[in-house]
Amino acid sequence: SPTSSTMSSVAQIEQVKTGRKKTPNVLYTWAGAIIGLLAISALLSFLAVQAMTSSGDRIVNSTGPVVISTQGLVASIAEADAANTAVFLSGIDGGVEDVSQRRLFESALARAPQQIEDISAGIGDDEVTHDALKEVALQLTEYAGVVERARLANSNSLPGANAALEDSLDLTGGANGMLANASEVTARTQSQFSSDLSAGTDLMIVALIVLVVTLLVLLVAQFRLKVLTNRFLNVGLAVSTLLVFALAVWLSASAIERSGNLNTAQDEVFGDIALTASLQTAAFEYKTQETNSIIREDASELPDPATLDEIELLFADLAASSDSNRERALVTELRTRWDRYLLASGVIAQRVRAGNFEFARADVGGEGNQTFNGFNTTLEASLQTSQEQFDASVTNAASQLAWLSVAALVLPFFAAVFAWLGYRPRINEYF
Repeated sequence: SPTSSTMSSVAQIEQVKTGRKKTPNVLYTWAGAIIGLLAISALLSFLAVQAMTSSGDRIVNSTGPVVISTQGLVASIAEADAANTAVFLSGIDGGVEDVSQRRLFESALARAPQQIEDISAGIGDDEVTHDALKEVALQLTEYAGVVERARLANSNSLPGANAALEDSLDLTGGANGMLANASEVTARTQSQFSSDLSAGTDLMIVALIVLVVTLLVLLVAQFRLKVLTNRFLNVGLAVSTLLVFALAVWLSASAIERSGNLNTAQDEVFGDIALTASLQTAAFEYKTQETNSIIREDASELPDPATLDEIELLFADLAASSDSNRERALVTELRTRWDRYLLASGVIAQRVRAGNFEFARADVGGEGNQTFNGFNTTLEASLQTSQEQFDASVTNAASQLAWLSVAALVLPFFAAVFAWLGYRPRINEYF
């Protein structure tokens, strides 16, 4: 009937009006949700980058140098200890002290305080590490005095020279000696280094998840607008999507590259540094045992086979970790130098077992010291190479985050602007 037809038309008109009223609200809601998500993405991305940047700065300026200096301190203490026993040995019964070994001792002893200072400046508020380092500093001062007392007593044939030397050995390699305290510092700095490596990772993962969610929302919004407006593409939303995608890719790539560089620094380069420092310490321990057997004129004091086994294992580990021709060449050179020293050491051991201590002392001061110094010089060069690689890896890791803090804020801001520019004309169509 005419009446029912009129009523139907009125109902349809009212539905259209209601739809036209609801559509802008829906568009406002979508635009607000997208802008809100972009704001959260910007905040989380910025915080994640800041956390990683801060940890990277700590690694470059603090943790990294502390790790390197700690390994250097261990090597310096071991080097001073071995050189000291060689000097003492050459000065027995009024003999002429070995000048080269004396200089080696003084050089190692002079390096240690600066290394302690560098470590102290970088370890922050860790009281346990500071206490261990402070103990090393106190023991180092005491050690220098004991060594001088032993040297003077030895050169003047005074009693107590051997006892003073043994006191110096306890100060370096004893259960509570400098090397033990330095190992405590090493363990704690390595723990801090590992913490710095992972700092900001969880927040970065959350930021990336939110960015992915934002991308999905933008894609769904693009589809919804197509349904509502019959337009295939909304340029504003498309640009916003590209900006969010670019930020997500940038964050991911930077985080992965940074992680790769830092893992290289920790697992490969620092691993080589630790192995090289351990090899140097074990080699000096071997040499110290050799000289002690002559000082005490006791063949049972000759190097423990277990020390030699440890050195062989360290050589094997170093060879296995070498991943470049240069590193493999250095390990081969180290192996050659060490074998030359072992030949000289074997002759010394034969003389000690035969009771020919005078000849043994002459061999130590001659061929023994020369071959060992050649090994130690090559080892120091290897250590320096690894330290340079460590610094390069850490610096490269820090550079991956350059400008990313700015991008984490700027890209979501412009994405929000373009998203609104995409919605605003569609909203205006209903007014």
